[in-house]
Amino acid sequence: MATSGTYYLNGPTLQTATLVYSDAALTTPAPDGWYSDGTIAREQTGFPNSVLGIVQSCPSCAVACSGTINAPSGAVGVYRIDFNTSTDVGCIIVHFETGTNPDGGRVTYDGTTFNQFTTVNDGYKASAASTSNYTFMGTTADATTCGLQAALNSGGYSAQRQYRWNGSAWVDYGTSGTNTSVTTNKLVDTSANFVTDGIQVGDVVRNTTTTTQTTVTVVSDEELTLAADIFTATPETYEIDSGVITGSGGAGALPSGDIQTSATDPGWATVYVPKLSASPSDVLAEFVGPCASTGWNVEIVCPVLLTGVPTSDAGVTCGSTFPNTFYNVKNRGGTAGEPAIHEFFVRDEYGTQRVAAGTYTINPSSGKKTIVVDANGVITSITTCP
Repeated sequence: MATSGTYYLNGPTLQTATLVYSDAALTTPAPDGWYSDGTIAREQTGFPNSVLGIVQSCPSCAVACSGTINAPSGAVGVYRIDFNTSTDVGCIIVHFETGTNPDGGRVTYDGTTFNQFTTVNDGYKASAASTSNYTFMGTTADATTCGLQAALNSGGYSAQRQYRWNGSAWVDYGTSGTNTSVTTNKLVDTSANFVTDGIQVGDVVRNTTTTTQTTVTVVSDEELTLAADIFTATPETYEIDSGVITGSGGAGALPSGDIQTSATDPGWATVYVPKLSASPSDVLAEFVGPCASTGWNVEIVCPVLLTGVPTSDAGVTCGSTFPNTFYNVKNRGGTAGEPAIHEFFVRDEYGTQRVAAGTYTINPSSGKKTIVVDANGVITSITTCP
């Protein structure tokens, strides 16, 4: 439950401040936690070397980290879910279902991007181009039909509509409006709040009156600094969409690069994030639907300590000693402590390190089995021991 208190800002408002303090002299940072003025909220972390986090709208702020969310069918664009894990620690699991139509996904926590998935039907899927790019999954045939590889090879997608999940519906936060003054290399709109709207550096600003466009370099409440001067009169209308979705489809036949498609539906994909401390608590899941028939589902599982599995040393088939405790990151529909084919197999209950490639004997409650783990830490076969 929220509690009231008196705190002090080094700026006129919570939105413009860079730190919250406990004292009027602004010498002692306020304790780690969330601070709200009833309209926005920001998380302060790292006491005493405190950092005040991004602006989030209230009352919902980041949504709870549980439940299944569906994308609007056929709505091409970039989708963002800011979800909150409270003070829970453990392994955050995100399940992502593309179906046959190609869609991309990635998750970011505490400055690190996670884009290595495993799918129920096909196993490991991860961008070969970058550890921070979207990993596109679906079927090769549908990716070819919508020109995914050609688009990525030619510089990626830009100016896609942007949608944010508000806890009950997708909201289009690609902002539009009319400039209220003219300043070199700026978009000024005194009726806007670009920070709260979620506008980011790299987003595309289009002057819809003149059809010229450029990118955002600095974001503030009612003003954006732009890479080029595209507003020369007032009023002129504008629209703001996503920046470039970078990537490389690679040369030659699919799949390659960011495109990790399959011959048939890969099934639900799983990506996980180790969370070792209570803070920071917010996680960003992003998905991109580049094709006209896009439609996908995502399910977020709050942080939980993984369930241990008695495990032999590497190279043992149907052994009888289990000196190790390793852990499965369950796929959607899987069971904690009961490893299954195409699940990640990790060395600790947070998932900070995957099990090395090799053959192992495991002894879960269902009985002894031999498993094979590949170089990506994914289980590729399971055989029941006699």
